[in-house]
Formats: sequence, structure tokens, C-alpha cells
Amino acid sequence: MKRFIKNFSYFIKEAGTVFRMGLISNLLSLISIGLILFILALVITGWWVSSQVVGVIEAEAEISVYYDAELGYEGAILLLNEIKEMSGIRDARIVDEEEAYERMAEVLGKEARVMEHFEANPFNAFIEA
Repeated sequence: MKRFIKNFSYFIKEAGTVFRMGLISNLLSLISIGLILFILALVITGWWVSSQVVGVIEAEAEISVYYDAELGYEGAILLLNEIKEMSGIRDARIVDEEEAYERMAEVLGKEARVMEHFEANPFNAFIEA
């Protein structure tokens, strides 16, 4: 351990000597190395954050499938079963008009009172995949 401390102090003395001989070039070298490490850190954190964002988007991806109202409930069930069989679809379900209205009321928050001015429910049923 004594040898390591003695050698370490020697390297510190030598570094001081080198810095005194060419102070500007050594400072520029240190600044450039710091900049390179900073850019490397930005690239690594950018890659990590983007992979996290892609994971969240993949987990939360949702498709709303609107169908013709003339199709009826039985036709909607058949369409729902066809959608469930497609590759990449994890789950699918029918969202009726009332639930769609309630969801929009939650999204609008305080502004949901605007929807009270409609005579009928303006939302249609859809399939959420």
C-alpha cells in the first residue's frame, strides 16, 4: 500500500509538471474530453429514455373500431370475434354509447357541462382493441 501511495504522489507531481509546461493545450484537452463524455452520456440516456417510451407506447396502444349502427348487436359481436382473432390484438371489447359518454365527461372534466346541451347522446358505440 505504501508503494501505491508513493507512486500515486509521483504521478500527481508529474501531472502538475506537464500542466505547467503547456497549460492552454492541457486545459483544452480536458475540456474536449469532458465534452466527449457529456455527449456520450446524452446519447446513452437518450437511448434509454426512448426505449422506455417505446415500451410504454406498445403497452398502451389502442385502436377504436367504429362500425355502422345498422350492424346491430349480433353483427357487432361477430365483428368483435373477428378482431380478436387478428394477430397483434391482445384484447377487444365493445364500448356502448353510455360508456363513451362517461369517458368523454371524464376527459373534459369541468367542461363536461357543455355536453348537457345536446338533446341526445352524440357518441356511438365502438370496439376497443
